Amino acid sequence: MLMVMIDDLRNRFFVVAHRGANAYEPENTLKAIRRAIEIGADVVEVDVRVTRDGYPV
Repeated sequence: MLMVMIDDLRNRFFVVAHRGANAYEPENTLKAIRRAIEIGADVVEVDVRVTRDGYPV
């Protein structure tokens, strides 16, 4: 597990791939996540919703 201390994050910019690399691949897909990592994103953010029967998708 990666532990990051708050002090280590101060004065640092992060590249956040919102919904993966959605300019290159369909958003919120594994392909978009992989592409975001390949092109150097520090963080990948995806949308997760819970269905009526309680499953995250």
